[in-house]
Amino acid sequence: QELSLSIIVPVFNSERFIEKCLKSLFEQDIPEEDYEIIVINDGSVDQSWEVLLRLRNEFKNLILINQENKGVSTARNRGILSAKGRYILFIDSDDYVVTKSLGRLIEKADRDSLDVLFLSFSVYDSKGIFYGQNDYSHLEGKIVDGLKAYQITRGKKEKDPDRSVGIIYKKAFIQGHCLLFLNDVPYLEDGHFVGKVLCLSDCCAFSKDPFYVHIINPGSASNSNLYNSIKAR
Repeated sequence: QELSLSIIVPVFNSERFIEKCLKSLFEQDIPEEDYEIIVINDGSVDQSWEVLLRLRNEFKNLILINQENKGVSTARNRGILSAKGRYILFIDSDDYVVTKSLGRLIEKADRDSLDVLFLSFSVYDSKGIFYGQNDYSHLEGKIVDGLKAYQITRGKKEKDPDRSVGIIYKKAFIQGHCLLFLNDVPYLEDGHFVGKVLCLSDCCAFSKDPFYVHIINPGSASNSNLYNSIKAR
C-alpha cells in the first residue's frame, strides 16, 4: 500500500538530538498510518540505537534500519530504495520541524503535481540564537522549472543553498530518473543530488509556511575540516 510520505533520517551518534527530531515528526497532522519515518542508523557508537529501539515501541510508523558506518549518502540511498511514500523528505537527525505542518504541504504537492517543493528553512545555533531564514513568501503560488528554482535557491540571502533536507520530492520522479546520492563522498553530496534533481525537474514550487529548523551543530560534517579535503573538492 502506497503511503503519502516517507521521511528519511540518517543517524550517526545522535543520542542528544534524535528524540527531539523524531517527536517533531510524529506530532503531525496526517494519520500515523499514512506516512513512515525511516531511520538509518549508520554505525553509531553512542546510545542512538537504544533510543531508537525505545521510540519504536511507542510509534508504529517508525522503521529502523541498522548498517555499518558507510556515510550519510549510503544511508539516504537505502531510505530512497525502501520508501513506500508518494513523496520523500530528508531530515537531519540534529534538526527538527514545526509540528502539525505536513498536511497542507502534501496537499500543495498533490494539487500542483509538483516534482519538488522547497520548504521554509530557519537556522539557529546550539544556544538558540537565530541566524536567519529562507523567506519564500514572494514565491507563494508560483511554479517554476528546476533551472529557475536552482537560481532562486542561490539568492544572496538563501541559507544553505546546497541542502537536500527540508525539501519534498515526488518519489516517482526520483526513482524514475534513478537519482541517488554519490556514495562515499564526505561533503556537498547534497548539492550534487539537488543539482541533478533540478536539472531534470519541470515543476518546482516554494512554501512560505514555517517548517524546518536547522541547528548549527559544532560536531557536524558541515562544520568540520572535510570541506578542505581533496575528496570533497
